[in-house]
Amino acid sequence: MTLQRCTENRQAFNALVKLEKTLTVSDAIISSPLIATQGLKKDVVGEIIRILEFFLEVTGKDLEDYQKQVLAGDLYEKFKTDALEDIVLMFKMARQGDFGKVYKCDTFEIMNWSNQYLDIKSATRERLISKRKKIIEPEPSQGKYFTDLPIMLQEKFENIVKPKKNFIPRKASEMMTTEKTIRDLEKPKKKQEVLTTEKSESLFNYDAFLKNLQTNVSKMYDDALHKAFENTTKSTHPEVWKIFNNEIEFRKKTKK
Repeated sequence: MTLQRCTENRQAFNALVKLEKTLTVSDAIISSPLIATQGLKKDVVGEIIRILEFFLEVTGKDLEDYQKQVLAGDLYEKFKTDALEDIVLMFKMARQGDFGKVYKCDTFEIMNWSNQYLDIKSATRERLISKRKKIIEPEPSQGKYFTDLPIMLQEKFENIVKPKKNFIPRKASEMMTTEKTIRDLEKPKKKQEVLTTEKSESLFNYDAFLKNLQTNVSKMYDDALHKAFENTTKSTHPEVWKIFNNEIEFRKKTKK
């Protein structure tokens, strides 16, 4: 924002009226340049004086010229790492009674308004940061026990492996990711294990198993996933190995 191009106070006041209509604290945080970057101090102080005079004009208050000069210098130091828009908003909020009823207008009162406004701005900045974090950070994937999977998928896993009791911890056993599971996947089926009827054949289909594994691998706990990957032979079951490997790499990138 700049008022330097305005040749008289009336033009500057009209510009401030338009600015006040749409300006918010969030706007001042996101898109307003800092006072310290706006040029020479004397030029910026001149703009602050016009903002102060606009407030005095609207509220019917008055200050001596030397008081305006001193107060503008104080406001420059106070808002050096903020923006001119912040000073505009501070005076607007004071005029509207956000800091209490305006009984007097002097340096001490206005600097007190400045402190209250900067507290409001700080709280607004924290809300913006929290909102941005929620957008950026992905929700962590939630692991599930084997018994939480769909019944059809449980049946297909059960047709692949029959794990021994107490061979591995209960959680890993439920997730069907033990070394026994992988060995059963790798063993060629014996003739007597081949189902002879169409109805029996439909109980397990390797392509369907891969499809369901692709869908549900994201629900596995990390330790179960890594155990399954370590015990999968790439040369024998490349499709299964690839599914596990892709999920592990995806989780690494997500954590980073």
